[in-house]
Amino acid sequence: MSFFDNLVNNGKALGNQISSAMGNAANQTGVDAKNSAERTSLEMEIATLNNELDKSYLLIGHKYVEYLIVMEKDPEIDIADVLKLMAPKLKKKKELEDKLAALEKEDKEQHIIAQKLEFEREYQEQKTKLDKALTMDIITEEEYKNKLMVYKNKVDHFDEMRKIKAQYEMGIIDASEMHMKLRAIGVE
Repeated sequence: MSFFDNLVNNGKALGNQISSAMGNAANQTGVDAKNSAERTSLEMEIATLNNELDKSYLLIGHKYVEYLIVMEKDPEIDIADVLKLMAPKLKKKKELEDKLAALEKEDKEQHIIAQKLEFEREYQEQKTKLDKALTMDIITEEEYKNKLMVYKNKVDHFDEMRKIKAQYEMGIIDASEMHMKLRAIGVE
């Protein structure tokens, strides 16, 4: 009867882990959708301001040409009125660009946090499996420590691992260097 009790308990634990993972994924999807909608809105607003600013730049160009046609001397044109119209738009554009940059940074940070949580969840799952295997004398203490250490290192050296992979993606290092560095920190 003990075997069946363990089977039921392990099934419940796995169900809870799957449910938790699905909840985290749904939450992250919601955050991603909200950020994506906000990012799209900011990008559209910036594009609108750019169009309005382009019209102002065109107006400055027209004034300049008119001046050159009427006057036959070094150009001195008055564009203060156009600059007055442009100043608030330029300020608003800068604010929106800053907001967009902050949103993109937050989005990137959220993805990094989600990745780290995934490695922590994976570590806990593997630890549970390895604990059970050790208890049942399926693996030795040394095998237990070695296998668990790989997952633990992924959590402990998460930032280093992320930087190494970024170096590879940017073409700073090749695949063999990446694998060598990952092995050096014990995550491969």
